Amino acid sequence: MLKRLFLIMTVITLVVTGTGCGLLDVASGKPTKKKVEEPKVAKLEFGDYDEDADHHLVNARGHFSRDEEIYFSFFNSGKKKLDSTVLKIRLLDGSKKRVIDEWNHGDINPSWPGLVTSWTDDDGFDGFTDSGKYTLQVLRGDTLLAEGSFEIVD
Repeated sequence: MLKRLFLIMTVITLVVTGTGCGLLDVASGKPTKKKVEEPKVAKLEFGDYDEDADHHLVNARGHFSRDEEIYFSFFNSGKKKLDSTVLKIRLLDGSKKRVIDEWNHGDINPSWPGLVTSWTDDDGFDGFTDSGKYTLQVLRGDTLLAEGSFEIVD
């Protein structure tokens, strides 16, 4: 009886350790490495634009005055294409509980790996120029591509 129990426990241990727990690559018998997933949502950056900066922002910052032009940009991880000619821009309050405004940004080349654009208080956003913290999201359809936060100060 004891030999039978020992034999059953040995078989179960070998099966679980060798294949069931996923520690070994079944084909090679080598330990498997966990793949580190890249973040699916890119970080939206804010700052100033310089035409000589090769489509990147300069003076990255998160504070702007009411009358400044705010540039924002993001690039997909691995420089993946945007695959869209229109992106949705969503402005939320700092707590992300209230959508302040939402608009479509068109004329995008779908082969671009990211976006660099801007807006000002002249663009007519509802409540945009109020002092406070805001979150900006860039979406393709319902898929969130990028997100970042900034603050309007007096």
